[in-house]
Amino acid sequence: MVKIGNLKLGDIPRIALVLCKGKKGNFIKEAKSLGADLLELRIDQFRNVNAGYILKSIEQIKGRGLPIIATIRSKREGGKYLADDRRLNLFEAIIPLVEAIDIELSSQRILNKVVKKAHQTKKTVIISYHNFKETPSKGMLEKLIKKIKTEGGDIVKTACLAKNREDVLRLMKFTLEHRNKNVVAISMGRIGAISRVLFPFVGSLFTYGYLDTPSAPGQLPLKVLREELSRFYPGFNK
Repeated sequence: MVKIGNLKLGDIPRIALVLCKGKKGNFIKEAKSLGADLLELRIDQFRNVNAGYILKSIEQIKGRGLPIIATIRSKREGGKYLADDRRLNLFEAIIPLVEAIDIELSSQRILNKVVKKAHQTKKTVIISYHNFKETPSKGMLEKLIKKIKTEGGDIVKTACLAKNREDVLRLMKFTLEHRNKNVVAISMGRIGAISRVLFPFVGSLFTYGYLDTPSAPGQLPLKVLREELSRFYPGFNK
């Protein structure tokens, strides 16, 4: 069973609350009360990406009961532009302070170094793939999961735009078939919003919610997500 920090994944659905700006430590109590199990820091979205500011932001919320995933999303996959060298330096600075990192499979210039640093410090590695245009074929999804595992991903994340119901069903079936490989899967967009609640049932380890601003198409507010998961999953948020 895979963990992020001390949080076990796989038994019941978990919610990662996405933060696109720094928060003070007293925010954690509110996040927990609304159902958050994890925090994802979208560092590329912070108003200040200076290493000192980012480290201070992490220190304010670290050790308060919610494991932290650090994400510095590339522009190619939905983030703000930061040069690869700067992203690498930021990852190396923050890895010791967080429980997991998320880096794209397409970030080949820095991928190996980031994964190696994270594993050296015993942190969980999420290697992700985002497609804002379409949901790939089953064959392409199979190649992606194989490649991500080869590159050292402890968790495989696939987030793809759903244009129709068939796209949602294809990604759902892929998740079900690979549920023993530590998968997080999301169908993005309005049609795919149901995946935020449904996919944990077929094996997706956690789902993402927001408080202020969504970080991806179809993402649900944290309160709504908690209510829906509580409705359908016995033992959720207990």
